[in-house]
Amino acid sequence: MKYTHKSEREAQNFANCSTIQGEDGQEWRPCAIFPGKLVASEGWCAAWVKKV
Repeated sequence: MKYTHKSEREAQNFANCSTIQGEDGQEWRPCAIFPGKLVASEGWCAAWVKKV
């Protein structure tokens, strides 16, 4: 999935991804793509889709 803790893509990170779960503002949050794991809100992966 090409996961990285720090996104290098402008305006694309887990904080604004539709797969992110949990509460806004948390540094580490659950993600539907990685069940049972936490992802960095500043991170990115190839499954990123903009939250609407």
